[in-house]
Amino acid sequence: ATGKTTLAEYLSRELSLPLVSKDQFKETLLDSLESSGNEWSRQLSALSMRLLYMQVENLLRAGVAHIAEANFHPALASQEWQNLCHRYPLRLIQVRCETEPDVLLGRYEQRITNGERHPGHHDQSHDPKFLEMVRSGSIGWIEVEGPRISINTTWLESVDYRLLADELKLQLAGNQRDELI
Repeated sequence: ATGKTTLAEYLSRELSLPLVSKDQFKETLLDSLESSGNEWSRQLSALSMRLLYMQVENLLRAGVAHIAEANFHPALASQEWQNLCHRYPLRLIQVRCETEPDVLLGRYEQRITNGERHPGHHDQSHDPKFLEMVRSGSIGWIEVEGPRISINTTWLESVDYRLLADELKLQLAGNQRDELI
């Protein structure tokens, strides 16, 4: 609910880069497989991340710059990205959306209530661990060298996507193997 998907879709169009999104994989699986429940949703999330990394590696192998969008938690994602950096010549540009915890939780609840979120996603809005994670602030960066850009998305209407796209165009100039996450 920080605006990751909206931003990634905008940047994909604006920068003419393919987008690989964890939730696209997960929602396709949810629509295709017959099952439900929180444990099932968690398993599909893990599988969707594996599919995302597989697609990222395919694009890197082909030398295609692209955008990867997901809720990358550094404790889980750092080793994956470090391995990719060792196998492929890439420069990881991290773009992180940050939102005030109460605003984020309000958006999260609203998406669930309004049906804006795919019904197969696990609703964590009352899970104490989820609430503690959201309220504890930033989860940090993936431990890979490269540019890091933080975007405050608390007030979505004031986010200048165009300015960010222009900044990223400069970052991408001359490097065909950049990876945006």
